Amino acid sequence: MLRTGNGTIICLDSSGCTSVSLTGVKVECRDTSSGPLNSTSRAAVLQLVGSKGNVTGGGFFGCTSADDGGAIWANGDATVGLNGERLHQCLTDWCEGGMQGHKLWSP
Repeated sequence: MLRTGNGTIICLDSSGCTSVSLTGVKVECRDTSSGPLNSTSRAAVLQLVGSKGNVTGGGFFGCTSADDGGAIWANGDATVGLNGERLHQCLTDWCEGGMQGHKLWSP
């Protein structure tokens, strides 16, 4: 999957979303005007609030955010499971370059 601009997958428990799974998905973030790093993005690619995320056998490449977590942002009691996932050259202007979260587990 190619991300240009601010495209984001969002799962909020307040909206009825309880979980999201990405299996074998490679996300490449790109700012088409300036090369491989999407330095203009305002938010992480995957955002979870109070929900569960499972990411298996893929990766996030060159994803950036002006806020926490360049690739994955989890908050509000969200749970993130990673298995064989790569976070490569993911950066942020604030904290936790590849991922920001409170509960992390590996199946």
